[in-house]
This record gives sequence, C-alpha cells and structure tokens, in this order.
Amino acid sequence: MSKPNASFFGLGKEFAFIRITDVDYKLETPDPSPTGLVTVTGGHITVEVVQSELARITITDWKWEALVHDENSFLVAFPSDKPLQSMVDIGF
Repeated sequence: MSKPNASFFGLGKEFAFIRITDVDYKLETPDPSPTGLVTVTGGHITVEVVQSELARITITDWKWEALVHDENSFLVAFPSDKPLQSMVDIGF
C-alpha cells in the first residue's frame, strides 16, 4: 500500500511550506463480536469463574474473556449470535 510522503516547497521568514500527498486509505475494521452483559445476583464471583463457567457450559471452541463492568456484572464477547442467544435462553 502506498504511504503518504511530504514534499518541501519553500521557506518563508518563520514558516516552512510542506505538501503532504493525498492517500486513499481505507481502514478495514473487523466485525465486532456480539457482547453480552453477565450480571451476578446473590453473591460475588471473579472474572476467572465467569470464563470457566462459560467454557464449561458451551460447546463452542472459544477463548472466553470477561471484563469487569460493575461490581456484579461482566462484559463478555461471544463468537456469534447463536451462543449468545443460547445463554439468554437458558437464563445464564
């Protein structure tokens, strides 16, 4: 992919004139994974417990990563909408 470059045009009393060429750069962002909010009621658990329980319950080969969202809730990225919906269906 071409890279932008700068061309020196001239120098004034206190200013330099530089032209930067235009580059048609398109940033391709990956599709974000569906994210679920896991809320814990009736006690406190750690991030590791949330991750291990998700790995135990699902048959999906996925590296589960939970992020602390609040004192009793975690944000978890799911591999697709199907596993996320299955967790919602069983009330996890």
